[in-house]
Amino acid sequence: MVNNLKGIDSFVDVSCGTGELPVQAVKHGFLGKIYIFDSSNLNIKITKIRLKKLGFNNLQTFLYTNKVTDTAKEFKEIMKMNKIQPDLIIQRTKPSASAIF
Repeated sequence: MVNNLKGIDSFVDVSCGTGELPVQAVKHGFLGKIYIFDSSNLNIKITKIRLKKLGFNNLQTFLYTNKVTDTAKEFKEIMKMNKIQPDLIIQRTKPSASAIF
């Protein structure tokens, strides 16, 4: 996945966990904007720390609170409110949350 980010200026990582995908993207030279979403504030903090250690700070974070079946709608609303128009949306968990993308 991280080898295929040529031409991508921004991406959203839904359910980012501890940030393995953003970390690998940055290690492979990604310099664009990363938006991370997770239901765990701790995961978001860990991801931010890991990216900061790599000297990367072009990051925006979002904590979601709804159950998974409502989360896709919440993502869409948050992205619209914040005028987020990423080149790529990555959703690795439950299919119901990625159906709208």
